[in-house]
Amino acid sequence: MVVTTGSFTADATAFANGKPIWLMDGPELWQMVREVQCGTKEQAQTNLAPPPEVRHAVVMNTTSSPACPLCASLIVRRTARRGVNAGSVFWGCQTFTVCKGVRN
Repeated sequence: MVVTTGSFTADATAFANGKPIWLMDGPELWQMVREVQCGTKEQAQTNLAPPPEVRHAVVMNTTSSPACPLCASLIVRRTARRGVNAGSVFWGCQTFTVCKGVRN
């Protein structure tokens, strides 16, 4: 088992594929911790944000896109469609409907 608070590169994932290696990334680790703390998956889903020390430990992942400041998942480039920032590019959490973390 290899555990990280960030994420694994495509090369690391390809290397582990087909081998008896379990890769656990930051979001999966955080979810497991929340399930143990809360007792059930349903209760763990109600508070996805990691504590501040985890948020600050995962600033950049190894695939060169930033990690979500709230849940440490990968975030993707998005373009604002409306509002005062319409047309501007920002980083938004890939789990958008569950987590609304963003970075400029």
